[in-house]
Amino acid sequence: MTLGEEELNRDEAVKSFVNKLKEKSADELSDIIIRYIDYSPETVEAALFLMVEKGLISYDLKELLLNQIRSNFTDHNKRYKQNKWEINNAFVQYVSKYTDDEIYSFIEDPKGIVIDVYHSILVTAKERGLISINGFAEYYNGAKAVPKTRYEIRREVYNDIFEEPFIEKEVVTDTEAESEINKYWKCPACNQLVRMELKVCLNCNTKIPEAIVHPSKGEVIRQIKIKKSYNPVRTGLIITGFGIVAVLLAFSLGFSFDDFWSVYCTDFVVGIMGILGGVVFVIYGLFFYSKEKHDKSE
Repeated sequence: MTLGEEELNRDEAVKSFVNKLKEKSADELSDIIIRYIDYSPETVEAALFLMVEKGLISYDLKELLLNQIRSNFTDHNKRYKQNKWEINNAFVQYVSKYTDDEIYSFIEDPKGIVIDVYHSILVTAKERGLISINGFAEYYNGAKAVPKTRYEIRREVYNDIFEEPFIEKEVVTDTEAESEINKYWKCPACNQLVRMELKVCLNCNTKIPEAIVHPSKGEVIRQIKIKKSYNPVRTGLIITGFGIVAVLLAFSLGFSFDDFWSVYCTDFVVGIMGILGGVVFVIYGLFFYSKEKHDKSE
């Protein structure tokens, strides 16, 4: 697909979301914008378009926000932490419409607000004298240091080890991707892709929303690549390696017999379970998975 065709498809998707969102109130549209990472890029662009159409923001501000949001979507998906917007944050102009009470409420309860939006809220609060310079630093550093959930950490580690080195090698055609888009809904809470036959996200237990958001083609392509790149033998070898490391560390850190069983016994047991589980994956991959994959391809 050419660049022009991709732009055309994106524009069609935006128009579709404009129709879905046109009855939303100003507060509902604003909620999409300040929590934009939880939505698809096309949904956010549609919300910005409607904000301009309703006279809530200017066209120029929409363009500034859109450029920053597109850049941050890319950085977020690649897990980059380069806060390029700190010097000239487009959201500072956007949040200027909020009252002092609203600014205070966002500062105290920033749940789901994207970090660049929260930064602009703090900048506005500092300029209005609602918080001090030290208060700004405290709130902002606290927001950046918010620990990830165990699910997010586990997901990133899994991606780094089992997916990222291999998925780019897989090739997915445009036809294949487009045929899969309507087979998923995107969880509004954790952004995971969920099969349409499932009514609850298995990652965070969020129920399927009334207004279903299907993933973008890029998200579907990545999902297909992950499936194609999965190899139980590779997974088994990696798990076995981690198990061996855990066992060796348990022995090396347990300086005495009593110390080993009182402190490092759990690490030892987890390591042994990892080794056994890895072996099971390898056996399954060598003797069963390859045959199943071959049979499905025929």
